[in-house]
Order: sequence, then structure tokens, then C-alpha cells
Amino acid sequence: MPKQKSTWPTEPLKRERRLRVGSLEVGLALDATSAERVRNSIPYRYVVRPALARLSGAKNGHDGNGNGHKTGVDDPTVYKAGRVISKPVAPLTEAATPEARAIIEKISGYQWYHTIDLGHGVSTPGYVDHRAQLPFYHLPEDMTGMRVLDVATFDGFWAFEFERRGAEVVSIDVASMRDIDIPTNWLDEFDKSGVDHEMGVGFRIAKEILGSKVKREICSVYDASPERLGMFDMVFCSDLLIHLRDPLRAMEAIWTVTKGFAIFADVYHPDLDAFKGNALAQFARAGSGRSDVWWRPNVTCYHVWAQLARFSRMEEKSRFVLQANFQDPIPKVVFHAYR
Repeated sequence: MPKQKSTWPTEPLKRERRLRVGSLEVGLALDATSAERVRNSIPYRYVVRPALARLSGAKNGHDGNGNGHKTGVDDPTVYKAGRVISKPVAPLTEAATPEARAIIEKISGYQWYHTIDLGHGVSTPGYVDHRAQLPFYHLPEDMTGMRVLDVATFDGFWAFEFERRGAEVVSIDVASMRDIDIPTNWLDEFDKSGVDHEMGVGFRIAKEILGSKVKREICSVYDASPERLGMFDMVFCSDLLIHLRDPLRAMEAIWTVTKGFAIFADVYHPDLDAFKGNALAQFARAGSGRSDVWWRPNVTCYHVWAQLARFSRMEEKSRFVLQANFQDPIPKVVFHAYR
């Protein structure tokens, strides 16, 4: 029998890069293999890419070294090669008041992920500081009367912020590090070490100090359902999807408990974004050793996931570089997805 011709497109994916300097615009389109070869070459990594970052930075109000001279909620922060320049996290210094000393004593000895204001001039020394970047998320200023779900709450920064704005907040997370969505061969290491890191310690400490009424449930995002949690005016999911084996399944579960809209804020892959109109994600575990990241999607991929999860529409709100004490820059994108 003669072979039937495939009806699928056979044109290879091409990555396009366009650069405008004054009135001159230069464009280059390469197939995926050639683009990857160029991207990994020494001249591109150490000469071309830094130069492009500086030119892009100047266009967006930055000098290319991470120093901005104009601001705007919806202006993307430059994704630059090299280390993130972040404000130092507030250290645990000698406090002036007994109340502050008591807070410092309570939060010492725990490795914090979130930077949280606890009053009396004391903040937790977290790896990530969301406070100055809140405008990028386009949160309602007044959440009075809203029922909000914070997915994967960790130390609880977002849950406490929503409560501060007037919302009734439920937060969910897994019980221990052993319950996070990691490969089964990692679990062998947990068993050998004999140590199981409990989740929620920081949350409980901060909740007590703040006098918060946020309710924390032990629940994986995969198990979120109206029967278990009820319905929510807003569901918030940040920095989680890339850490999940099945991010689409998680978004489907979030849809089931969303009455109004969901906010998804996560890391995207700037290089894959250059493949216009193609939903792509790098399988981050390939050759990466023990990473807690499964996927590095481009922005289009998030849109497709949301559509498959039955959200009626999804609006991109901002792109920026996360303020965090990590070696590499963390480019984030924020979406509002509507039921």
C-alpha cells in the first residue's frame, strides 16, 4: 500500500530574533537545532547575549545592569544574563523593643522561604521578597467579602497579604517535603536520610505572631475540589506549576474550585518565547540532576494549558524578574484566568 501523506505541518520550528537600533531592524530566523547550537556557543553566551540584554534594557528603561530609571507595572523587567541584583533581606539585628526581641527569638532557627513583615520592625529573613513587587500581580486592593484560596502556601506570605486586604483565606499545602511532586528515586534519598522535613512550620510561627485567622489545610493541589474545599472568588497559584509533574492536571483542579478568577504567576522560558505562536516547554530534568523543577514553559504554553483546563479566557498582566536571593535570574509572568 502506498503511504499516506501526513496531514500535520512538516515545516520545522523556527526561532526568530529581531533587534531594532534606531531606524534599523535586523531579523534572523533559524531552525530549532541551529538556534540551540548558536545559543550555546561561546560568542553568543559571552558577547552577543550580554549586548542584547543591554540594548533591550535601554529600550525598557534599564541600563542593562539591572538598574532601572523608569518604572511601570506593566513594563517587563529586563531578563539579563548573570546574577539577580536583589535588595538584601532584612537581617535579624538586635531589636529596640521587648516585642521585637520576642519575635526575633520565635523566628530564629528556621530557614524561611518568604520574607514576611511581622510588625515591630521585624521581617523574616526569606529567600524571596515579594513586597516591592506586589503591583505586578494586579491584586484587588480591597478583598472584603471575598473567599480566597492560596495554593501551595509555604510560609504564607500571600495568604497573610490577602487577609490583610480583607479576604477570608484558606491555604493549602502538602504535609512534608516527602509529599512534594518529585521523582520516586528522590524518595529513596529521603528514606536513607531518615529526615522528613515538615511543611508549615514557618506558617504556624507567622500566623501566631500576626494573630491571623487564615485556615491551612493539608491538601495537594491535585486533590482540590468543591467537595473538599468549597468554591472561591479568587484562587492564587504562584511558583508552583513548574514544580509539578502534571501542571495541566493542577490547573484543571483549580478550575473546579474557581468561582470568579484564578491568578497564575510562574516562571517562563524567555528563549522558548522566541518560537512565535508555538506552545513549548523544556523538560527541565533532562541532564539536570536533582532539580525540583519539571518544566520550563514559554508563555504560549501557559495559555494553552489554561484553555485545556476550561478557563474561558486568560489575560497576561505582567512580566518581571523575581526579587530573590538566587544565583540566576527568575523571569516570571502573571496571568488572570477567568472561569
